[in-house]
Amino acid sequence: MNRKIIWILTFCFSLWMPGYAWAQPESFVPVADTSVVLKELTASIQQTKTIQSKFRQLKCLDVLEEEIESYGEFYYAREDKVRWEYMKPLTYLIVINGENIYIKSDNEVKAYNSGSNKFFEQMNRILIGSIQGEILRDRELFRILYYEDAGHYLAVLHPRKEAMQRMLDHVEMYFDKNDFSVSRLIFMEPAGDFTRIDFYDRIFNEHIPREVFTVD
Repeated sequence: MNRKIIWILTFCFSLWMPGYAWAQPESFVPVADTSVVLKELTASIQQTKTIQSKFRQLKCLDVLEEEIESYGEFYYAREDKVRWEYMKPLTYLIVINGENIYIKSDNEVKAYNSGSNKFFEQMNRILIGSIQGEILRDRELFRILYYEDAGHYLAVLHPRKEAMQRMLDHVEMYFDKNDFSVSRLIFMEPAGDFTRIDFYDRIFNEHIPREVFTVD
């Protein structure tokens, strides 16, 4: 399966070295009371009905010794609508609308149903769960550690399932303390490659037309 699909659906990123095991960032310290953080994050997420954001993605491949930079836009509408669109240097689109998943690449559209595909069902659960905050309570899929610095909370998610561990060493979710939104994601692979996604120009709770969550 295309790795871009896996990373997007694994949800909905700083320099690393091959074989590097996660270490606590210097400016971050363990959260004293994680229940307080979860309460704050959950309350904020529950108040979020829509999200519009631009993003910058940096993919670092050790074998190629290069960084691949991409830009695009992200849309979310409760409860289960997502549009993740790469705009440059290449165009690539994923739309989730309920159980339906659409992937558009090279003007070709493929449709999947998460209800009839176990892989997509789990990935859909992870992505929507991340946006809605439910993933932070999912002890079945991840072991989660919490840290903080002056401006951010950091949740580090270590997968429990062996199949996911083969693709993913851990995920880092950075939450802005001002609005508790996700400002950065890092997906770290077991071999040392990583993907970093930074979100900017974020807009919350403004109307998003239904057409955004369709594919032509």
